[in-house]
Amino acid sequence: MPNVPFLAHFRRAIQITASHPYGEIREYGGVHSDRIEQVFRTLSYLDVVNHAKRCQAAALFSVALADDIAPASVALLTSRQVAALKRPVHWPAYFSARKNRSLLVLEEHTAR
Repeated sequence: MPNVPFLAHFRRAIQITASHPYGEIREYGGVHSDRIEQVFRTLSYLDVVNHAKRCQAAALFSVALADDIAPASVALLTSRQVAALKRPVHWPAYFSARKNRSLLVLEEHTAR
């Protein structure tokens, strides 16, 4: 189950991280500055923020404060676009438990 909003809010992401794929957009814009608006218009079809606006099911979002592939501010911007039920979940410090708990947490939130 995906729970980390990836490929979201491209303009914000390229401002705060150089990690790929966002770094590639920045590099392309450096070479083709005349095409940057066209690039963002095309990327808007893939932007998770635009899809989140139509989400009607309960949603689970994970945010890692030090994640440079799916930056925290971008994940939070995306979660704010979802009108459906959402609730912050605080994960333990270790990753393996996070993966195993994801389904249980989603079941718990959708049962309400």
